[in-house]
Amino acid sequence: MSVKATPITTNGTARASKLDEADASLDSDGDDLTNLEECQEDTDPNVSEGEAFPLWIVGVAALLIGIADVVTLFWRRRK
Repeated sequence: MSVKATPITTNGTARASKLDEADASLDSDGDDLTNLEECQEDTDPNVSEGEAFPLWIVGVAALLIGIADVVTLFWRRRK
């Protein structure tokens, strides 16, 4: 059972609580950053900072589908 680190926010800066110093070397969220590194980088040690799915791919796919629909529509009208 792992104990989650709880950052204390002071003036917008995340700092580790003295109660959680024992958790500094743990990786509570599994993103390969220790809780200490998370607090030093001002990120939440309980939320994975892994790469998010690039949403531009969804936009490009939607654009290509739209273009294909328009081309199909004009191709059918041509006959």
